[in-house]
Amino acid sequence: MAATRSRIYNYNINYDAIKTAAGAMPSAFATKEKLTIECSHWRNPVLPEIATTYSISTFDFAAAPALIDAADDFSVVPGGGKYTASPIADQDITYSVAPAGTKAPIQSLSTYTISIDSPVPLEVASPAAGAPAVACYLEVEFPRELSVAAGSRSYTGTGLLATTGTSSPVTPVLEAFSGPRALVVFKGCANTALHGERKVSAALGFEMPNVKNPYAEQATSAFSIKIFASYDIATKTGSQEIAATSTFAIPASAYGSGALTGIKVTAGSLVVQEATTHAFEFTV
Repeated sequence: MAATRSRIYNYNINYDAIKTAAGAMPSAFATKEKLTIECSHWRNPVLPEIATTYSISTFDFAAAPALIDAADDFSVVPGGGKYTASPIADQDITYSVAPAGTKAPIQSLSTYTISIDSPVPLEVASPAAGAPAVACYLEVEFPRELSVAAGSRSYTGTGLLATTGTSSPVTPVLEAFSGPRALVVFKGCANTALHGERKVSAALGFEMPNVKNPYAEQATSAFSIKIFASYDIATKTGSQEIAATSTFAIPASAYGSGALTGIKVTAGSLVVQEATTHAFEFTV
């Protein structure tokens, strides 16, 4: 008996048991007997899609085994369920909102650098002629505490977002900062020079200038950061979600308040122990 799939990524798959409903595999069994093959270390698909092109065949025990039955090109969704995206842990995200050793001034514009280590492998486009088109899309939705104005800005992509080398200027496929969602979407995994390169991590990073910091020292709400296999620009919707964040936020400690200046105090009377009116003036 054999079970195969053309694009299974092997994690040392173990064929642990072949059995009938009654238990262990008998030396002989009835026609139409239901068989179960149990395997461990079987890796789910790289993308959250229905696994296809499986085949199962049965053979006799002759020296040159002859085919008895076969089922080709059938699809598998274990338990009739649905594959879900892998969670991106907060510790897998690095960020910078100000030069090292400093804090980002509240209500000011800063350059934000964010890098995400994908918790699962990401396929990179192949340079081979006729190879299938491959891409990944990074969608970053900003929390309401950060104001992102539309307009001309430059981005730098790193890791799998870079178009050449490990860092390069990049252009988002979508900027949407004026509607109910403030988001930017990048296309990555398209640098064919990285195909098959084992030293490249599955990191997607970008540098984005002109982000307005919160109006006060406070933690932001959670960012929504997702990695998709495809993206519909018109509807601002990704499909085949590979990985996603749920709790990542920038803490209040990353931001610094300004200093009050020009403090001036005036009093209605300077006679000691007399109750009077004081006025305090300062610049914020």
